Amino acid sequence: MGELRVIILELLFYLNNYDKKFAKYLYNRIKCCFFVLTHSLGLGLVKDWKVSLVHRRDFFHLWVWVFFIIFGITIKRVAMITSLSQLDLNKKYSYAEYLTWQFQEHLELIRGRIFRMTPAPTRRHQKASFKLSLQIGNYLNNRSCEVYTAPFDVRFPKEGGDDNTYTVVQPDICVICDKSKLDDRGCVGAPDFIIEILSPTTGAKDATIKFDLYEEQGVREYWMVYPGEHLLDVFLLDDKGKYQFVKKYTQDDKVKVNVFEDLYVDMSEVFKD
Repeated sequence: MGELRVIILELLFYLNNYDKKFAKYLYNRIKCCFFVLTHSLGLGLVKDWKVSLVHRRDFFHLWVWVFFIIFGITIKRVAMITSLSQLDLNKKYSYAEYLTWQFQEHLELIRGRIFRMTPAPTRRHQKASFKLSLQIGNYLNNRSCEVYTAPFDVRFPKEGGDDNTYTVVQPDICVICDKSKLDDRGCVGAPDFIIEILSPTTGAKDATIKFDLYEEQGVREYWMVYPGEHLLDVFLLDDKGKYQFVKKYTQDDKVKVNVFEDLYVDMSEVFKD
């Protein structure tokens, strides 16, 4: 019965964490257990009838659990979210649910609501992102802070773990100086510095919803880049936890990143056509 208990635990784990490699492993475990039982019965290795009954009971239980495993896998696959169209955009979702979705579209959760992201950013967007991250990355080389570019999950959790986390965003660029906030799934908590490159489809969200979110979560510096207009708006968090507008910059400016003492970004490089 020990093997069956292990299989039960593995079944429960599998139903909550679908993974192809684990499914293959689970299949091999079942096959191994099945082989041991049938080998013992088929070759008459069990002489005593009472012991044989125990083996037969295990054999019966094994087939019962094989059925439930197959049934569970089937239910899991039927319930799997493989398309954004399967989701109710008016419903509130958690980060735990977000992790189970099996589709390619990029999206963000803000206070449980789904926000679609631009399927394919424009050339100017991509170029601005590259040039900004290059200058920042070169500065941070051999320093403790790290820079990341989208897609990179930044989640703002509440107490209770993934089930009670309702906000996960993917900033175009973010800088994290507290490495305790980093894990294999991204960043937990507020980055020190965030840059969003605005597009016609995401501009309103970046300038309002995400502006308020970053302010609320304590992101120290927020840049909004307008690649089409060759403009940059810079905001700094004050002592009261509110963003103060610093200045609107153009492609002719070298802009100081205020969370660092001596980092300046050359906007002529960022907006160069």
